Amino acid sequence: FENPQRFGGSDVLARIAYDAEHPGELRRALRRALNHELTRLYAAQGVDRHQVAEVVVVGNATMRDLAFGLDVAPIGRSPFRSTTEVAWRAGETASSAVDRRAHELGLLVHPRARVWGAPLIACHVGADAAVDLVAMDGEATQVPRMLVDVGTNTEVILTDGQRTLACSCPAGPAFEGGLIRYGMPLAAPYGSEAD
Repeated sequence: FENPQRFGGSDVLARIAYDAEHPGELRRALRRALNHELTRLYAAQGVDRHQVAEVVVVGNATMRDLAFGLDVAPIGRSPFRSTTEVAWRAGETASSAVDRRAHELGLLVHPRARVWGAPLIACHVGADAAVDLVAMDGEATQVPRMLVDVGTNTEVILTDGQRTLACSCPAGPAFEGGLIRYGMPLAAPYGSEAD
């Protein structure tokens, strides 16, 4: 489905600023869209929501932290780190991952379901990029590989199996229609598997 947070800006820094002015609005919009899609999927698949016992959430640092109701302001200023990354770097936690129960987040799954936000790589290189690396088995081979994750925030990761380099840049304006006067944002046909 279309990104329900587009109204808050077409890039993560704009959304961070929007969240500071309108606390909780972006989170509520995401929760409404997720719950609507979950309800549709349950009906289509004949599944009772109470059967869903675990949820994994990935996304760029801003999107992930907004989903969990965390303060995203630190991600928008130097050194551009999530509060979970700051805690991990300080040795206060074992990881930058986030763990909650569904009832705390208002998700339409089993109320006691575990909702796990995958760990971030660093700064604006988010949990989505970490999951992408796992999916491509990025460091298990000595063959050079490059991963490009294009979204609101785009990550480019290059690895030779021993050393991995990552960078990020905003792409939301191009894909979500920011500042477009003529034309349209990227859109997938209804019912397609594209995200």
